[in-house]
Amino acid sequence: MTDSYAFLRTSRWVGLIIGALVVSVACVFLGRWQWGRHEDKVEAVSRIERNWDAPAITLDDVVTSGLEVSGVLQWQRVELTGSFVPDSTVLLRNRPVSGSPAMHVLAVFEADLATGSPVAVVVSRGWLATGDTTAVADPPTGRRTVTVRLRVEEGQLDRHPPAGQVYTLNTGQVLAATGNPLLASLPALQGYGQDTSPVDPLRAFPEPARDLGPHLSYAFQWWFFAAAVPVGIAVLARRERVEGPGGPTGPRRRLADELAEDELIDSQLRPRA
Repeated sequence: MTDSYAFLRTSRWVGLIIGALVVSVACVFLGRWQWGRHEDKVEAVSRIERNWDAPAITLDDVVTSGLEVSGVLQWQRVELTGSFVPDSTVLLRNRPVSGSPAMHVLAVFEADLATGSPVAVVVSRGWLATGDTTAVADPPTGRRTVTVRLRVEEGQLDRHPPAGQVYTLNTGQVLAATGNPLLASLPALQGYGQDTSPVDPLRAFPEPARDLGPHLSYAFQWWFFAAAVPVGIAVLARRERVEGPGGPTGPRRRLADELAEDELIDSQLRPRA
């Protein structure tokens, strides 16, 4: 380090440099975080594109490797054959649809398998706007085939909702909310399905958004800040080397002082009105 930059060893400049490094590193990690969110969005949109118009599969295809619905099957159409379990209606409240307050109407479907015992599948039959006074009808009776779109199970919540309601689409909590003890003997799919053809007055769920969001641009902004901070410190250091810690010095400061002095003298010599 040359003598002209010896001031960088002062406590003031050491603190500035350390602070700049901390800010720059933080910006790098924030950029990586936004990049990760962008990659998650890309994967989610790719999954929608891959599964939304794919041919419907059977429940046997879904459970070949277990009862848990994996993210790979998100939005995949599945044909279920069987019947709705009586008295299994559960309401999912405070879950907006397309930005509008709504409640989802759930029921348990006892779906047949080609081999093995039936499987309980939570089906979101559709939704109603919050405040809609339309009576929620029981699910249709008798054997039928329904087509649903698979969704990954949500996590459990410790909140205690009113009877017959849930705050999360978690299979265990939905089955418990039905109050039907017979469901305890059925194996249950760890996930749920959205009915693609809800019965009036229930409304169909909209197609999921494919917008990637602003995360990519945010990532580049954070990385720009990460690079700009040390550049700014370097500019300040160079300016201080040239001008000194108090601003312009040497000939430029003397010239400024002389101009100010001349202006003062001129103002005193001007004739007064």
